[in-house]
Amino acid sequence: MTTRIIIYVVAGRKNPKLIVNENEYELHVKSNGRTAWRCTQYHKLRCKAKVITSGNTLEKKFHHNHSPKKPSYEKKTPLLVKVVTRHLT
Repeated sequence: MTTRIIIYVVAGRKNPKLIVNENEYELHVKSNGRTAWRCTQYHKLRCKAKVITSGNTLEKKFHHNHSPKKPSYEKKTPLLVKVVTRHLT
């Protein structure tokens, strides 16, 4: 099943952050044209939620073990706003 969603990329402390449905992901690894992003709560809450982006596709892996935290990105100007096709897993 595919769905069209809007993602935001904003500046983080060291690397960009990806915002999807009010959940924040940090850049984890780039390889072979794909980018893996993991939940910003990975270390604090051991959240295993992950997103893989490649071009206009977004693949979501695992679910969050917490509700979205208060958005810290609302005050920031997005570096990129993109409509992507999400493959639900």
